[in-house]
Amino acid sequence: MKKIIFALIAITMLSLSSCSKETRINNKLDGFWNVTQSDNIVMPAGSTLTLDFSKGKKGAGTGTSKGTGYFILATYDFAYQITSNKLEILHASTKDSYTVTEYTSQNITLTKSNGTISKLEAK
Repeated sequence: MKKIIFALIAITMLSLSSCSKETRINNKLDGFWNVTQSDNIVMPAGSTLTLDFSKGKKGAGTGTSKGTGYFILATYDFAYQITSNKLEILHASTKDSYTVTEYTSQNITLTKSNGTISKLEAK
């Protein structure tokens, strides 16, 4: 009887400690990332595009984008949400949706519905 109770407690603890795929992606996404490829365009020499993700709760968060060179952009803030392996980035009145096709602590690959690929590398 003690073995059965111990097994039930162990299973319960494992199920409570596991986290969703969205949480795992959000945890890896948190921090600074260099964009090495944006919509199939490899980052030109002398240009940078950096994204700073600040995770929130339940697959959501905020961030800042900065670009130089080819990607001369004003710094802008954005919000993001991760649901069902999808990353949605909201800025101004636009929303970009990506499927997260690879995520490690060093690299993230994002694919849009039209097939274009963006790649991020940990800074």
